[in-house]
Amino acid sequence: MALKSFKPVTPSLRQLVQVDRSELWKGKPVKTLTEGLIKSGGRNNLGRITVRHRGGGHLLPQLCALPPTAAHGQLLVNVSQSPDAQSA
Repeated sequence: MALKSFKPVTPSLRQLVQVDRSELWKGKPVKTLTEGLIKSGGRNNLGRITVRHRGGGHLLPQLCALPPTAAHGQLLVNVSQSPDAQSA
């Protein structure tokens, strides 16, 4: 990933430098490297709301870097950004 600089058309663009993410993988994440995100939505074991203002939203998959049994010398398939990361 390279750094992307801009022409100084405005004063704010003069110091602007961003990370170029065009080389990142744009497809879906590899299913074997993801694990589910567990949320309770503010409910306890009886299903009653015990914490207010929680719930809703989408559950995004958590990405693992490598499986725990991965050894050295394996082939790198793709480089992707975490779904929780901010994209600028």
